[in-house]
Amino acid sequence: MAGLAEFAVIDQTLIVDGSYFVIEVEGVIRASGGWSRWPELTHSDSVGSNDRAPLNPTTDSARIRHLYTHPEFGGRGLGRALLATAEAAARIAGFYSGEMIATPAGQRLYTSAGWRPIDQVELHTQNGTILPAVRMTKSFRSSQRAA
Repeated sequence: MAGLAEFAVIDQTLIVDGSYFVIEVEGVIRASGGWSRWPELTHSDSVGSNDRAPLNPTTDSARIRHLYTHPEFGGRGLGRALLATAEAAARIAGFYSGEMIATPAGQRLYTSAGWRPIDQVELHTQNGTILPAVRMTKSFRSSQRAA
């Protein structure tokens, strides 16, 4: 958990873009996360940066980012609701697929929601800790919203 804290810093780009969501229980945030139209799969400090282009919804995958549920609220459907909200918002923005980096703690949820592993990756922290993770993808085409 300590190593993940480095990657759990909320990316301000998601807030600026309006693509970061929270779920409150009794007035306290218990789950949060969102999606991004920017290329990074993990934290970025590029708010307002003009040196990168946003992803192309017709050829690139939206990035599902920073999904977190407080451990005391696991198993109550908050993570699944948050994931579905991020996926729906990315679909509405025109994306046909999503990509994410999943920690072992979230991989079972994502797999049950139709995400599939692409490859194993390692997250390297500033203090040298290496955290195992999985890059995952999901097609949104079969679940495109009906108009």
